[in-house]
Amino acid sequence: MRIRGLRGARISWCPVSDNPTDPPVDDELPEQMRIRRAKRERLLADGKQAYPVTVGRSHSPVEVNEGWQQLETGEETQDVVTVAGRVMFVRNTGKLAFAALREGVGTELQVMLSLAEVGEESLAHWKADVDPGDHVAVTGRVIRSRRGELSVMATARTMASKALRPLPVLHKELSEEARVRQRYADLVVRREGATWCACAPASCARSERPCTRAPSSRSRRPCCSWCMVAPPRAPSTRT
Repeated sequence: MRIRGLRGARISWCPVSDNPTDPPVDDELPEQMRIRRAKRERLLADGKQAYPVTVGRSHSPVEVNEGWQQLETGEETQDVVTVAGRVMFVRNTGKLAFAALREGVGTELQVMLSLAEVGEESLAHWKADVDPGDHVAVTGRVIRSRRGELSVMATARTMASKALRPLPVLHKELSEEARVRQRYADLVVRREGATWCACAPASCARSERPCTRAPSSRSRRPCCSWCMVAPPRAPSTRT
């Protein structure tokens, strides 16, 4: 049906269906997204939460690195901490599982799950449920691994947030266009991106194309797209 509006303009009315369009079925999604959705459904079916409201944490990765940096290679402590972060790397072996948790502007901490510490069932669930990009909370003892890596030997873990999209390829740099259009991906995979986001005013002042727009006092976001992609220029030595 068409009616005439102001100044003779024609307005078309489209009938609205009582049944809204169904969302895309799983078969239309990429394979990795289908796999992650299936893992989330399995967590929910087992009575676990994929997105709990709160997750307890006693220490940040920065605090663990600063508080136990004196440990020698292979040394173990009975100090129990709970850390949380995004899983950036996962390596599963027979009786061990390793993961790197990242938090904040890029601080990482290794967590280890051992068959002797968590048991066969818990280790199997970790290997089946956890993917790069997930947020997890891990409780365990602070140790220094045989390879000299400061780690948390887990005794318990909790899924803090199940990621439904895979991370970008970590060994390949994002293009400048991707950094601007997919700022969230840049903040996840590049430590420099998060660091520049935290000190945007200084980045603007030192960049080759400083912007004239002042950043908001209520936000620490970059004040222009150039701040997202331009590395800070070294200060000039001229007098």
